[in-house]
Amino acid sequence: MSATPQPTRKRVKAPVLKLVEQRPLADVVGCLQELLVDAARGELVGLAFAAQYRNRFYTYDATGEAYSDPVYARGMISDLYDLLGKRARGE
Repeated sequence: MSATPQPTRKRVKAPVLKLVEQRPLADVVGCLQELLVDAARGELVGLAFAAQYRNRFYTYDATGEAYSDPVYARGMISDLYDLLGKRARGE
């Protein structure tokens, strides 16, 4: 059985744009805790993400099934792209 290659995480400096107000850190922690519980139960099998750090740096990656099946992961990210577009337009 061959091991799945581990992706390399990249940090990129983003342009300075402010689309929405900054949410409290508790939202980020709560979201990650929910995902961790699902992963520990074996329900969460893949993750494709972008994460924003202070000073406008961000990282992005995919792991698990999202890494193994990039076509499906691109579909998930496309849904996210559409959702964020609606928020940016105030819809």
